[in-house]
Amino acid sequence: MASDNGSEGTSNDMSTAATVRTDSPTLGGSVVNITTEDLDRQIETLRKCELITEQEVKSLCAKAREILVQEGNVQVIDSPVTICGDIHGQFYDLVELFRVGGSVPDTNYLFLGDFVDRGFYSVETFLLLLALKVRYPDRMMLIRGNHESRQITQVYGFYDECQRKYGSAAVWRCCTEVFDFLSLSAVICGKVFCVHGGLSPSIQTLDQIRTIDRKQEVPHDGPMCDLLWSDPEDSVGWGMSPRGAGYLFGQDVGFCETNGVEMITRAHQLVMEGYKYHFGETVLTVWSAPNYCYRCGNVAAILELDEQLNKEFTIFEAAPQENRGAPAKKPQPDYFFMSSGQFLDRHTSEKKTEMYRNYLEENAVLEAVTKALSKMYVMTERPANPMEFIVKAMKYPLQQLTGAQPGVVTNMAYRTEYENAMKEIEKLKKEVEALKKENNELKEVGQKTESNPSTDVDIVD
Repeated sequence: MASDNGSEGTSNDMSTAATVRTDSPTLGGSVVNITTEDLDRQIETLRKCELITEQEVKSLCAKAREILVQEGNVQVIDSPVTICGDIHGQFYDLVELFRVGGSVPDTNYLFLGDFVDRGFYSVETFLLLLALKVRYPDRMMLIRGNHESRQITQVYGFYDECQRKYGSAAVWRCCTEVFDFLSLSAVICGKVFCVHGGLSPSIQTLDQIRTIDRKQEVPHDGPMCDLLWSDPEDSVGWGMSPRGAGYLFGQDVGFCETNGVEMITRAHQLVMEGYKYHFGETVLTVWSAPNYCYRCGNVAAILELDEQLNKEFTIFEAAPQENRGAPAKKPQPDYFFMSSGQFLDRHTSEKKTEMYRNYLEENAVLEAVTKALSKMYVMTERPANPMEFIVKAMKYPLQQLTGAQPGVVTNMAYRTEYENAMKEIEKLKKEVEALKKENNELKEVGQKTESNPSTDVDIVD
């Protein structure tokens, strides 16, 4: 399926045995033997969402680096091929993707990055994809997303998950070294340009992408950063991205005409219906993480291109709950679900009761809903259809807010907004606690009044 300009293609599967020299700061300089039998066993283990050993991870990553270093920044891919968008650690939905799209090696796959972060199973997800890549190098193509980054994974879950599941950061370091070797883009039959994010004002030609030194942490700016972070926008030319990295690019930037490609296929943005065309059919967004973050309610899509580059989309929903074995959700804080009847006592005055009711129902609940929608919009990385997202998200506003982990944010560009929102939520919590305290005091007064009716009580509003 794949080849690279100036280098020979690899075979459809790995040779029976390979010797891997782990010459990296993390992997050391020892020599490791890895066989197809080892890989098949590891793949079966990972398909059951079970961990392989740390030493097996090191060997797998070493072999993956050996394969990936031979691939160019612009991978040349033949059709047929199935294109997949963001996965974000949603392992059981990846299994569902393979169920509806076909198993490896029967189907050729191109994954557009963002394998990790946010989902419960980033470790198992990335290692399974990597094992399939090593076992079937020409059947599995992986390119880099903006979350294949040391900085980003330390904020959005993958680092913590590696620490929790392996007891140290060693596996995280091995995986992030592999990130540096992932290709930046692909071209299918010379006609479909594939990238995680989008375009760059610093890049006019594919040859300019080929000259980038990709074997590094994702920079904060520049052409490599732009490829992983940019988004299409219904505007003219280039614009500043609200993400704080990459650019917004319009229909008129001329990349397709300059390079003779017919379509740009990318991921990077949540699409509630699984895929979305921009600028007619010049740019296509594919999203492959259904019910994103286990609460967005979206469907997912994959795109199959046949030998003539005819398109067929497969839409799929999240794996059934009974099949996914997701960790239990943490209990919801009481203060986001409070109702006036939960803690208002009948002994308080009707006027005071009404004041509490108005505060709780008109202020606290509405504020919580607003914060929920705001946080979910940020968390989903600037969805392609904002209004549709907001309308659908309204169905579960409180659950979305309180079920999200504090570390689940979009990217560094939104840290200030996120921190401000959390401060407001804490402020709301304190105000509610103050009301509870005041209510308890009123309850005590009411109880005394009930036991001694002759006592006069003045309640000041």
